[in-house]
Amino acid sequence: MAKTIIMPKFEMSQEKGVIVEWLKSDGDVVKRGEPILTVETDKVTMDVESPGSGILAGLRGEPGDSIPVTETIGYVLKEGESIPSETAAPKAAVASTPASAPAATSAPAPKKSTNAGGKPGKKIIMPKFEMSQEFGVVVEWLKAEGDEVNRGEPILTVETDKVTMDVESPAKGKLAALRGEPGDKIPVTETIGWVLKEGEVVPEDDGSLVVAHQESADEVSAPVAASGDVKASPVARNVAAAEHVALSGVNGSGRDGKIMKQDVLKAAAGLVSSNGKVASTPAAKRIANENNVNLFEVAGTGPGGRIQAQDVVDYIEASKVAPETAVASTSTVGVVAPVLASGSVPYVKMRKRIGDNLQGSWQTAPHVFMKMKLEMDAFEDLRDLMNEKAAKAGTAKVSATALLTKMVAAALKLNPMLNSTLHEDQGEIELKNNVNVGVAVALDDGLIVPVVKNADLKGVTAISAEIRELATRAKAGKATLEDIGGGTFTISNLGPFGVAEFTSIINPGQSAILAVGATEKEVRFDEETDEIYNVPVLTVTLSIDHRVVDGAVGAKFLTDLKEIVETPGMLFW
Repeated sequence: MAKTIIMPKFEMSQEKGVIVEWLKSDGDVVKRGEPILTVETDKVTMDVESPGSGILAGLRGEPGDSIPVTETIGYVLKEGESIPSETAAPKAAVASTPASAPAATSAPAPKKSTNAGGKPGKKIIMPKFEMSQEFGVVVEWLKAEGDEVNRGEPILTVETDKVTMDVESPAKGKLAALRGEPGDKIPVTETIGWVLKEGEVVPEDDGSLVVAHQESADEVSAPVAASGDVKASPVARNVAAAEHVALSGVNGSGRDGKIMKQDVLKAAAGLVSSNGKVASTPAAKRIANENNVNLFEVAGTGPGGRIQAQDVVDYIEASKVAPETAVASTSTVGVVAPVLASGSVPYVKMRKRIGDNLQGSWQTAPHVFMKMKLEMDAFEDLRDLMNEKAAKAGTAKVSATALLTKMVAAALKLNPMLNSTLHEDQGEIELKNNVNVGVAVALDDGLIVPVVKNADLKGVTAISAEIRELATRAKAGKATLEDIGGGTFTISNLGPFGVAEFTSIINPGQSAILAVGATEKEVRFDEETDEIYNVPVLTVTLSIDHRVVDGAVGAKFLTDLKEIVETPGMLFW
């Protein structure tokens, strides 16, 4: 079946995207994840990647066209596939008549509202932050069902394989029919809730939530037998099974009394008074059981006060309750799991992504390492002078990392092979036009690499302020794709931790990385004066991909960097 290319939705409040440039043409052969066009929103300009491998066909939209998000703008076809006839339309028709997306089956019937007088509210979907993204993991709901929200207000946090971002409300109104628990892996564009204004309703047949649950089979069991022939949505049946709620005793709020998910959740919450049970997610129950936690003592933050897994974890940490058994189920993805009794921690989320990416780089790219010592007298004198001026001006100090970033960017301009990307499948090495230097930032559960764009064109004070701002957002979990995307070279600095020297693994998509150690004093002997003196010395280790960069080229980069560091006037050469 043909892959559909859509106008991506980079943020929840985004309604349209403007085509800046098509990077490929009809009939071009592309790989999955390869940039095919550039799109601009009111906040960012980003490349859109191909959703599959094949031949581009049916491209529509000219540079300057403003196209609604999720609108079909083309297809990727494999051999024997064709553009769906019901969606084929001239490229020029995009601006006036939206084209419907292709479907494997017949198009769904128009959705019906829960009452004859109401119109549907505004749909909340699992956003698609990049073209190659297929799923998003719910980390946390920031709002609950029934809450009043404003357009653009954060309502939940979602994690992809690259970044964790807040999802904003698409409209002003009241939240309703929220779907997806923390840890649920949900396909992009799937409906996860609604925003209703006065008089608006949730469509009765708004489909069931498709969730790639990461729970064990006994947790996602079939609906209880007691449900019989009760009318209930598929989601309501799954929730009822997980919560052990008999559907025969639940009052439905859907059309003709159909039981919806929120009806089951309300019934589960009501069980507290009738049979002593507490409304909580399966993951929350499991963590509570494994740590001997009484759920009656835990405050729930989920919809209707429902206890989430994170609520139990927070309670354990606050009570200093030592966990006794492993919380090993992968259904806690998106939850900061307690430390296990054995001293291990779950290998999930960011830790696993880092491991997968770096393992792939290590196994694919033949790494060559080369080390050089840089005398830092002139570097430190220049930084001291800059910080004296900053103190007089009342501005922030310039960090050593910022000054080194500027010098590395200058060395990269002299050695463009280190500022490149290997496209092995296309048989070419792409020399990047921009020098975008990533600076690795340590987080509690891994690391992230914010990127200083066009570092060679910026002043040191601007770079220092940008690194500070990017690191602050990254540590707060607020880094955006724009913050971490587009890097062409990376600096990993463990000097502040006292590490003298180390080696780093190259980030996928780049050709080199520089590992920076701590500045240490080394003894020197002056043969002319017979004097012994100390010199501050920094050890840097360059890792290169030997498929792209020859040893001599890497050595020249280090030699150029050494000259710039030890003679900063070379920045103006």
